[in-house]
Amino acid sequence: MDGYRELYAGKYCSIWASDKAIRKIRKATPADRAKTKRYLEEFAENGHENLNEKQFKFEGRYSSGGPNSKEIPVWAAKGNQLRIYGGEVEHDGKLLLCVETTIKKQNKANRSQLERVAKKVGDIQNGNE
Repeated sequence: MDGYRELYAGKYCSIWASDKAIRKIRKATPADRAKTKRYLEEFAENGHENLNEKQFKFEGRYSSGGPNSKEIPVWAAKGNQLRIYGGEVEHDGKLLLCVETTIKKQNKANRSQLERVAKKVGDIQNGNE
């Protein structure tokens, strides 16, 4: 997938991140990077079953937009301030696409960012990106 790189591969899925997300992750503190790395590795290996809401949170379902719109589940891997947002896609096996990141000052997610994530994941699911 153009513009995405594989970060982790496990029994449950592979995790890919956009180049833009990777650049933002690099700006986070070492502690935040280490924490989210552990959570994403656990997700790649076992899914979200062993992760609690403070580690890996379901943020809701958002429209992918367009005429064939679907509701896309959006997830966040959470460090202290670093949030890595993405959604699951079937593409040569299951993937978690990490399409956006942010370094938060407050705990509440930005709805417009979650909607952008759903649209990007939907575009990839539909082969539009």
